[in-house]
Amino acid sequence: MKILVNPRLDGLETGHVRRILRDALEVWASNSKLTFRETSNPDADIQVLFASRDHGDSYNFDGPGSVLAHAFYPGSGRGGDAHFDSEEIWELFNKRNENDDGKSI
Repeated sequence: MKILVNPRLDGLETGHVRRILRDALEVWASNSKLTFRETSNPDADIQVLFASRDHGDSYNFDGPGSVLAHAFYPGSGRGGDAHFDSEEIWELFNKRNENDDGKSI
């Protein structure tokens, strides 16, 4: 499956986001017959993106808090895509404590 990753997000390095998504897909691939390859083609089988509010799929994000992300069942069009709310606080490799309001990917 071809994956288009659009991890543009303030405060996170694009390479780190790509690596974490690649690691997650490797776990999925090792437990299935699927293989994944990143592409720059907008017609990819799965698109992963960070977006805010109205981002064109009729499932608007609400800003900080509440809805963090959504994904679509496999199929045509947006099938398999995963969207993350870019207005949330996302951190990589976060060591959480009880006062931390951030989300981790």
